[in-house]
Order: sequence, then structure tokens, then C-alpha cells
Amino acid sequence: MKSLFKFSRRRLRVFILMFINTFITIPAYAATSVADSKIAKGTERLIQDLTTWLMVLAPVAAGLLIIYFFIMRSAADELDQKKWNNRVVFFEFRIFASNPVFKDNLTHISGRCP
Repeated sequence: MKSLFKFSRRRLRVFILMFINTFITIPAYAATSVADSKIAKGTERLIQDLTTWLMVLAPVAAGLLIIYFFIMRSAADELDQKKWNNRVVFFEFRIFASNPVFKDNLTHISGRCP
């Protein structure tokens, strides 16, 4: 019985401390918004730079893969050449679709200008 009472006393102390801590804490608010902080602006610039680099690297990587696919297609037999042709066509489309000029023209043609 004594250990049960001791356990309850400990529980009561923890509950009282948590209750007091809840009402004693003073909320602190930032003086300016998070969007104006240096970290947010730096993260925004970093994401812009990464997307710019990806737009440059995507066509280059697709072009290198097309060259690889042409080499593999020349070494393949008749049945495998169809698969390699499909891969070449897919990556040619990827180069065309990753071109920003194509995207700009596509939005003007579809009538949805940003």
C-alpha cells in the first residue's frame, strides 16, 4: 500500500508541475514575418537556382542518353532494335518538352498564358 501511495504522490507532483508550467510560460512572437527572414529568402533563391540548373542539365543528360541508345541500337539484333527505337523517341520528346521556348509556345497555343 505504501508503494502505491508513493506512486500516486509522484504522479500528482508531475501533474501539478505540468499544470503550473502551462500557465506560467510566456508566449513569444516573432517581430517580423518568417517570409522576410534571411533563411526564407536564401532558401527561395536556392530553389530558383536549382530549377535553373535542372532546366540546363535535363536536355544535356537526355542528349547523352540518346547517343548511348543509338550505340546500343546499332549493336542490337532486330527484335531489340524496336525497344531501342522507343527509348530514343521517348528521350527526344524529353529534350523537346524540357525546352522553355516550347513550353512558352505551348501555353500561348492553348490559350492559358501565365
